[in-house]
Amino acid sequence: MSNKIFQWLKSLNVKKVSSIVIAVVVLGSTGVVLTALNAANFRSSYEIDGGGGGDYEIENVRIPEITPPQPVTITAEFPDQSGITQGAYTTTIQVQDTLWYAWNRGMGYAPSKDNATNGWATGLSNPNITIGYDVRVLDAQSGSEITDGRVALNQNIVLKFEKYVSDNIFWFGTGYSMDSPYGAWSVNAAPPPRVANRVTCESKDYVVRYTYQSGQPLIFDIFVPFQVHPPERSIVPASLTGLTCEALEQKSDGTLQMPCRVTAEGVLTPTFKFEQTYGKFYYRYNDNRDLGEFGNPGCHGNNIAMAKIGTPAGGAVANSESTMHPAYVVRIPAKEIPIELIAGTGTQPSTPILNCPSTVTVGSRIEVSLSSTDPANNQVRYGIDWDTANPTREVTSGWTPYVSSGTTQTLTKTGGYTSAGTYEIFAQSQNSVGQYSGWRMCRVTVTSNTPACSDGLDNNNNGLIDYPNDPGCSSAGDSSEAVAQCSDGIDNDGNGLIDYPEDTGCSSALDDIEGDNTAQSVSLAADPTRVKRDTRTTLTWTVSQGGALDCTLSGTNNDSWQITTQTGSVQSSPILDETTYTLRCAQQNRSPLSTSVVVKILPTFQEF
Repeated sequence: MSNKIFQWLKSLNVKKVSSIVIAVVVLGSTGVVLTALNAANFRSSYEIDGGGGGDYEIENVRIPEITPPQPVTITAEFPDQSGITQGAYTTTIQVQDTLWYAWNRGMGYAPSKDNATNGWATGLSNPNITIGYDVRVLDAQSGSEITDGRVALNQNIVLKFEKYVSDNIFWFGTGYSMDSPYGAWSVNAAPPPRVANRVTCESKDYVVRYTYQSGQPLIFDIFVPFQVHPPERSIVPASLTGLTCEALEQKSDGTLQMPCRVTAEGVLTPTFKFEQTYGKFYYRYNDNRDLGEFGNPGCHGNNIAMAKIGTPAGGAVANSESTMHPAYVVRIPAKEIPIELIAGTGTQPSTPILNCPSTVTVGSRIEVSLSSTDPANNQVRYGIDWDTANPTREVTSGWTPYVSSGTTQTLTKTGGYTSAGTYEIFAQSQNSVGQYSGWRMCRVTVTSNTPACSDGLDNNNNGLIDYPNDPGCSSAGDSSEAVAQCSDGIDNDGNGLIDYPEDTGCSSALDDIEGDNTAQSVSLAADPTRVKRDTRTTLTWTVSQGGALDCTLSGTNNDSWQITTQTGSVQSSPILDETTYTLRCAQQNRSPLSTSVVVKILPTFQEF
């Protein structure tokens, strides 16, 4: 051990330093620790296990959140790295090596000291590194990003590499340094530049603070810069089929941009490429003590890249070698990012016609048939959003295969819905050139499998539950807890007579309408009766009927309403095809009474 190291140990109030004491600054579980063997004021049983020893306080810092989307593990391309994982916009590299840093505290700060060291110490083990790539496709006119992948024929777009920023890189160690600082892009993976001939400790490289609590306080803020050479960038020429593009141009804001025009319909896949590159780790720490000839307060360290030098005999974590070892180079493979665009002429298929079951039971299979036509006779496919509570529509069923325009397909929700209620099912079609239709909705009523009189619920809100407690239940298998009007003890129709047999409007005690529910007449009108596609009409009805109403108004487009008033109106959903609306009223002991009205679509014209 050199005399200067020995004197520095004395300045730390380490007593009874013997010839076998080793006390050096090394990166511990998340940064620097004081590692000592056989020193009185340190733990004599200290072990280097990635977790450190001694009485230390650790203050962790921010961890950037970048999640590789659906990564695919590929075989390592370089012998010093065990695995490389490629995500859609990321590359993750797991290094399986222990790295050492050059220690020269007390040797001064001048750049000339970047070629000398008092020794080497272990500082980083098995780092896991993520490199993020930021590319976008923009609409040339608005400058906004095209996020849904849909473009029009002859549309002008821009293929854009965003500028390199430190947030693109982050890493964490699995031994010694274990926090998650950012990296930096630096030509030739050079270290952060010196300021006034002194190395810098930058906040983005901050790893951890270590405090030794015995005797004179030792406080170290640890910084581990990871510098990556910016790779060359290009657009793969073979990927530009269907596009006419200008040259890739470097902009003053650090971005690279290629203007293009869409010249063909179908699926386009312009591919962004980042060439192979490399990175290096460096080490420094901030010490606020003034140790005279051993260093003033501030950032200490050097611009010597960390190295792989093996493990000295006995498993020691430091040595006094003055040899300058070659930098450890992290190899980063080339990366290609294809962006799928779907180009079309702007025509879209018709909103699909749905055929949904009106009522099913909980857990029952639901089948929905769909059909749609495409004006250009392109093939079409169908998708359904089963999530009735989702305010933002998206296909959750998966898409059917493409079929000929007008072909009916069926989509199935195998397990149905798990609870009773009314559900809105939305469907959409897409043609083979990427154009989407509007959404069409149908309603499905899901009923309980258990009869109302044995389901444990107070279905009629009278405070009584199920048979035999609720008088509305004739048995446990009764499907309704409601008491029939003709046996509820109430003059429901206001004629002064109560229930069967006194009220002549009751055919039996089980009759649920106490008055005359025979409809004398019904009428239905639509205004207008001819509409533009995807617009609405207003439906107006009149029912002349005694007693309670039992009427429904429904359309062949799956519109449906329960009619509870003798006169009224309602607005339809957007009408996409010729639709027939029917008003239907049930009659006691007679056939239902109904009337219909047809709403047609106005023709459209196109100039040539």
